[in-house]
Amino acid sequence: MTPKAAKKERWVRARPLLQAPHAEDRQGKAVESAQDNFFAEAFRLSPHPIGITDLETGLCLEINDACLATFGFRRDEVIGKTTLILGIWPDPHDRARLIDRLKSEGSVRNLEVSTRMKDGELRQFLISTDLITLRGKPCLLTIGNDITDRKRVEEVLRRTHEELEQRVQERTVDLERTHAAMRDSEARFRLFIEHVPAAIAMFDRNMRYLVASRRWMEDYQLAGAILGRSHYDALPEISSRWKEIHRRGLAGEILSADEDRFVRDDGSTQWMTWDVRPWYSGDEVGGIVIATEDVTARVEAQNALHEREERSDQVIRLANFGIFDHDHRTGKAYWSPAMREIYGVKPDDPATFERYIQLLHPEDRETVVLAIMQAQDPAGDDLFSVEHRVLHHDGSVRWVSFRSWTLFDHEGPARRPTRTLGAMIDITKRKQAEEALKISERRFASFMDNLHGFAWIKDAQGRYLYVNRLFEESLLKRLDWKEKTACELWSEEIAVQYELNDRKVRETRVPLHTVEPFVQDGELRHALVSKFPIVDHKGAPVLLGGVAVDITERKQAEEALHRNQLELHQQQVQLEELTSKLLAAQEHERKRIARDLHDDVSQRLAALVLEVASLEHHSSTVPGELTRALAPLREQLEQLSDDVHTLAYRLHPSLLEHAGLRPAVEEHVHQVSRRTGLPIHLKILDVPDAVPLDQATCLFRVMQESVQNVVKHAQATTVTVQLRGSSKGVGLSVIDNGKGFDSQDLRIHQQGLGLSSMEERLRQLHGFFRIQSRSSHGTKVCAWVPCKVEVS
Repeated sequence: MTPKAAKKERWVRARPLLQAPHAEDRQGKAVESAQDNFFAEAFRLSPHPIGITDLETGLCLEINDACLATFGFRRDEVIGKTTLILGIWPDPHDRARLIDRLKSEGSVRNLEVSTRMKDGELRQFLISTDLITLRGKPCLLTIGNDITDRKRVEEVLRRTHEELEQRVQERTVDLERTHAAMRDSEARFRLFIEHVPAAIAMFDRNMRYLVASRRWMEDYQLAGAILGRSHYDALPEISSRWKEIHRRGLAGEILSADEDRFVRDDGSTQWMTWDVRPWYSGDEVGGIVIATEDVTARVEAQNALHEREERSDQVIRLANFGIFDHDHRTGKAYWSPAMREIYGVKPDDPATFERYIQLLHPEDRETVVLAIMQAQDPAGDDLFSVEHRVLHHDGSVRWVSFRSWTLFDHEGPARRPTRTLGAMIDITKRKQAEEALKISERRFASFMDNLHGFAWIKDAQGRYLYVNRLFEESLLKRLDWKEKTACELWSEEIAVQYELNDRKVRETRVPLHTVEPFVQDGELRHALVSKFPIVDHKGAPVLLGGVAVDITERKQAEEALHRNQLELHQQQVQLEELTSKLLAAQEHERKRIARDLHDDVSQRLAALVLEVASLEHHSSTVPGELTRALAPLREQLEQLSDDVHTLAYRLHPSLLEHAGLRPAVEEHVHQVSRRTGLPIHLKILDVPDAVPLDQATCLFRVMQESVQNVVKHAQATTVTVQLRGSSKGVGLSVIDNGKGFDSQDLRIHQQGLGLSSMEERLRQLHGFFRIQSRSSHGTKVCAWVPCKVEVS
């Protein structure tokens, strides 16, 4: 029996046993037999798995070859077994739910179920099931369609969909999945194009839209029905360049661009990645498919990244950072030009780890190597930071701040270093500045600790931050003074004064010099204090400094001196009063003597001269020898009379009292010049007639004494006397071209009462007196007295 006949026989045996047919039913039986034969042949030849199972028991009654091939069973393994025993249902409840649905609906179409193959593989099927009757029993006729590959393709498409969304970083579009079977490829393609998360459109040869994805519609701001419309009508701003690209694509070319600039009508710019490919209808180009992607965000991000990288490179160059990269697997190392300059390495010298170690200062080499080993230790820290010295070939030493980061192949104690990245910068100037700062701080501390005075620094809250050694040893014995205020260290009375002065300095930002009290060993003492603001780089006061010197003894001496000065002032006042009285008495006595000389002695001498002259004229009564002796006697008496007259005038010029200052000065200058032969030039300007007698007498005495000194001591050849008046007083100057003298020599002032008398007279009248003289350069005597008179 052939396999075909055997299968047909099995199918016939599966039919219910029938009674012998009546004669009238033989024709119907023939028809039924033909139908059974057709059904059996379709059952056998169907490419889809088909099976018949008992509704109640689930026993497999018949299956076709496609079902056996699909599930991997032999026929004897299946017939008479239930699907549950065979393990075809991963979830037994799935069959129970199918039976319930069949009983209620009568048939099931295109139900997606999961089944298990003989080898355990799970596959997806679309099944359609009908209730049939075999041999009087209800059975299930089930036809399956293996959609596992399709599901896998759908899964790949779904993953591709997600990857595209993530790559373009655009808003995601939730696409509804359709689980219905798509009957033709064109519908599935259209649905795919519509929902794909990329801008895709398909055009015919006339550039009319055949299909466009939602992303295309969104990216190009298209709305409404687009199918059948011309692309150039939908986007009239398309440039001639793009039209040329379309023409070339319709001619069969495949064109693409990674980043292309697209300017819209509103002036906005988009960066696009595009691909134009022809599609064929038979052997001819039926149109083109355009796929675009808006990569504006990516391009802008790349540009921003490029700008940041350029800025980083500029910062590195400007900051003079050195960079290195050491690959532990290959042993290769990269040293940037800045690093080579820092370490004194030529551009063509090899860059190796050993070379780097050799460049280290011998005193720092061991420390740096140990730090590097710790950074590369799998159990240690992968960061390395150290400051070390570099010894150049010329013997110079540079300081370097070095930081690195070591990368490992994986985590755990067995990890191995794969790469070390690092950077360094020359900090020689900073180190030199730090050393200079340390030296400066040591100098400051040494200076302040040896200062013969107190010094301190306070913060903005008045807390002590620093005091020098003398301050601490003298005033803060056994006290915890750091960050304490004056109120916490001193008595309230003293602290309040300190804080008041501190506040003045902070508010005015001006140094303050004052005297403040302090207590040392229980004794109240005083110090000369200088407080000053210490400002930051912006000029704002942040600290307050102060220095003080103990002036207790000096203050006591000043108080004693002040008392002595008061006593001296009182004595000076008394002396001035006495001097004034003496000068007044002197002037009065001169006046009296001059009057006596003029009224008495001078008159008697004049009478005596007349008597002698009378005797000369009466020679007959006088012997001849006596007559001859009378003439010289008369001349001497006349000279004596003139001298007495002159003396009386010098003691008290009556012309001064009766005619005023100007005539008296003119008369005196004329007499001295006539008597001595010394040329005296007199200049009088704006001198009022009514000068008070006291002021006139004072200036006359100064002029008289000065001219007398010139005659007696100066050896001058010319003298100038000048009187000048003003609205505030009268001034006098006597200038000679004599031998002069040292006006700073005190012995000159101590030799007589002349200069002292002049000064004292002017002081009594609140005037001033000044002498200018140098040896061999003459002398100038100046005097001025206040005098409120109208200038004529």
